[in-house]
Amino acid sequence: MKKKGLRLSAAVLSAAMAAVCFRVLPDTVPVVFRAGAAETEAQPLTVKIEADKIVPHGTQITVHTEITGDIPSDAWMAVVPAWVPHTEKDGDQHNGPSVWLKNIEDGVCTLKVPEELGSFEIRAYDGDNANTAKEIACFPIETTYSGNLSVKLRVENRYVKPDTDLKIFAELSGEIPDDAWISYVPSNIAHTEPDSDAHNGRYKRLTEIEDGGFVIRTPNEEGNYDIRVFDGDYGTAYEVAHLPIYLTESEEPDGMICDLEVGSPVLRGDAVQVKVSVTGTVPNRAWIGIVPANVEHTEDESDKYDLAWKWVNSIENGELSLNANAAPGDYEIRVFDGDGDGAMEIANEPFKVIYSTMRGTVSTDETWVKPNSDLTVHLSTSGRYQSNAWVGLVPHDTEHTEEESDKNDVSWKWVGDAADGVITLRTPGTEGLYDVRMYDGDDANMAREVAFCTLTVSSKTKPHSAFEMIEAETAEELSGIRVAEQKDDLTVLGYIENGDYAVYQNLDFGSGAKGFRMQANSSAVTASGGTAELHLDSADGKKIGSIDVPLTGETEEDWLTYYPFSGEITETKGIHDLYIVFRNDTDRCVMNLDKFVFTKEVPEKEPVTTTAPVQTTTAPVTTTTVPATTTVPATTTVPATTTVPATTIVPATTTVPATTTVPVTTEPEKQVKIGDVNEDGSIDLKDVTELRRYLTGGWIVTVNKINADVNKDGGIDLKDVVILRRYLAGGWDITL
Repeated sequence: MKKKGLRLSAAVLSAAMAAVCFRVLPDTVPVVFRAGAAETEAQPLTVKIEADKIVPHGTQITVHTEITGDIPSDAWMAVVPAWVPHTEKDGDQHNGPSVWLKNIEDGVCTLKVPEELGSFEIRAYDGDNANTAKEIACFPIETTYSGNLSVKLRVENRYVKPDTDLKIFAELSGEIPDDAWISYVPSNIAHTEPDSDAHNGRYKRLTEIEDGGFVIRTPNEEGNYDIRVFDGDYGTAYEVAHLPIYLTESEEPDGMICDLEVGSPVLRGDAVQVKVSVTGTVPNRAWIGIVPANVEHTEDESDKYDLAWKWVNSIENGELSLNANAAPGDYEIRVFDGDGDGAMEIANEPFKVIYSTMRGTVSTDETWVKPNSDLTVHLSTSGRYQSNAWVGLVPHDTEHTEEESDKNDVSWKWVGDAADGVITLRTPGTEGLYDVRMYDGDDANMAREVAFCTLTVSSKTKPHSAFEMIEAETAEELSGIRVAEQKDDLTVLGYIENGDYAVYQNLDFGSGAKGFRMQANSSAVTASGGTAELHLDSADGKKIGSIDVPLTGETEEDWLTYYPFSGEITETKGIHDLYIVFRNDTDRCVMNLDKFVFTKEVPEKEPVTTTAPVQTTTAPVTTTTVPATTTVPATTTVPATTTVPATTIVPATTTVPATTTVPVTTEPEKQVKIGDVNEDGSIDLKDVTELRRYLTGGWIVTVNKINADVNKDGGIDLKDVVILRRYLAGGWDITL
């Protein structure tokens, strides 16, 4: 019975996702700091699997997959025994032939089904590394021997002489295995393939049947026999059909002939409905009952172990009802022509008693949850099952049996307690990998697992790609640093001093990162510049790189302008906590940090212009002008009335005289061509990309605002992106 004595043992997984404030648009482009330096955005790999749940052993199973995200080159899928722990290492040691996910075409592939009979799973893993790869999908299947073969047998006379030809009529459907066979077997022999095979006489293969029937010569000795059909010549082959016959020298036997029909399987404890057809003389003490299939087929042994019975002559209208046993297993309806010495078995019909017909699924809204929190579980069930069916949270490495799951569950409820298919479980305080498992009852020997799903319990956040832009203020931990609110809803890390650090949990570096980019600044009004050091897993952990940030200005206003900085790092793989430790050798602030991202390749150095206080010929410069002979770069637009204040950033190598004059530069007139966002003279996907980058912010992107207002509603927003994409896709009645 259910009990509450808890055991917890699960490895804590290191993976999390920092909450990113970046606005994501549909079909968003990869996020990096500068336009023209695109970085591929890593998408998490997800796999959904669909296939037949019951398949013949040793065959091929067709698997339908729905795969999204980036597919690692070593991600794989295979059939694995259900009892194998769900780690990549264990799955790899016990799997059959596998397939690389990247080689699956059109979402369909085939896998070899094991020869063994039992419970298996189609499992998918995101890599082929025993230490880092994780199971990302699991689909249960059952292997059977019989496949879909069905046989109905008939003979013209059930009383037959020994050693004579008997015409057997057989109605076959489904696939006929090459080794399926038919033969005479004494009725008292157990109905298993090995026992029947050991006592059969004069067998034939089903493939030899022509025109619905064939002749097999009967055995030499009188007695009760079955014509039995098995779907294979294998120890676990299934008896597809059987028909009792009676070998006797009597020309006109005066006896009882009985045919039985039983629906199978039967739920334990339910009534077994039996259809009975009796001809001939029925002895007063002829009886019919339920007997375990492994009991010897004599009247004496069957009488000892029958579980429910009735006299045959008490049957009305050819039907009767007998109560099934509470224990699942193989049973038979047996009919005997008397109750004592010399009584013979006249007919038997096997059937199965099962624990439940329950099928179902379990799922959760989140696969990464906090310890000691409420977890919403969605259930779907069908079929019939016991009132003590239950669902619980079990450590992932627990064996998938009801007994072990019951011993180790950390939270559970009865399935019947679910309201509208929803139930709430409490996550444990111990972090690790757990399963939500559903069982069709609370019996260690008989109940079975119907469904499960896996989740991570962790105080950290969900795994987050290191190749996606991360807003600096979303750090899980700050030491000596404050979050600063600036103009235009800009939020950054500020008040950073020497030795302060920020922690970003569980960044996934995948197969390797080699570069780092960030947006930062440092104004001389309170700071002196410095270095951002990158450490793994602790503030004094492995240092993988550092970025120097010099002074970028000297006034309060200069704290509002952020510049890109980048550099090479030691190649980093896998999942780690990132510690950004800030350094300088003064008692002044180091810098402000806005956002950062890692790159798969070493980035080019950013052409950032930063200076200490501007060098001038007179001190201090209040109005700096450029002489008319000065060549102004074509990308610089200076309004005619603009004077450049002393805080303007000028390359350190340039010495500007205080009396220099500014030429009047007139901005060229914008060309109006609706949709030509980047003004290259054509309307194509590059315009969509530039418009999306402009809307997401954080990009150094300028657009022609007249051309970008595609729907001419006076503003630039996501609706303009949608209309422009539809225009380029064609098929939409859109004109620009």
